[in-house]
Amino acid sequence: YTKMEGLFLLKNIDLFVFLLSLQCPEIHQHYFHIEVNACQRPSYFEVTWEFGGDVSWVEAGISEDHAGHARLTLTHTAYHSQHWDEFGPGAAGVGWEMGLMGLSIHVTQPEEPLLDEAGFTVSPEGRAYIAGSSRGWEKAAVAAGTDPIAARAAARRTTAFYTGDSG
Repeated sequence: YTKMEGLFLLKNIDLFVFLLSLQCPEIHQHYFHIEVNACQRPSYFEVTWEFGGDVSWVEAGISEDHAGHARLTLTHTAYHSQHWDEFGPGAAGVGWEMGLMGLSIHVTQPEEPLLDEAGFTVSPEGRAYIAGSSRGWEKAAVAAGTDPIAARAAARRTTAFYTGDSG
């Protein structure tokens, strides 16, 4: 299996208290299915995530540090799959980064309209953000032992997936 862990330090603890204090019902989306396995508001949840025929597990926990910052620990665990071989860690990593960015904007600027996801991914700023995130996950894959050529190819496919480019 593959396990991705991230530790995010944020200045606004309310942002992630908001995230975790949302209701924890079973959620159905267009391309994936999420089932809540555990929910301890406002600091922890576990879900099973089904996407593209694969199953993975996500754990998220929030704690407060001595300076009053929120510390979000996110662990996304999956069995090794063809999807991983094709896209590498960026497939999930870029998605998490964009999701957290969107949530941050929504919570810190509630009067602003929601970010247009489709418009963002084709805008120059969005494309640069996605490409930069993909390169970061490429570097992480290489640091974890992935062949650099395979990691670069996966990062390019991940960028193309998120920006809608054909390759």
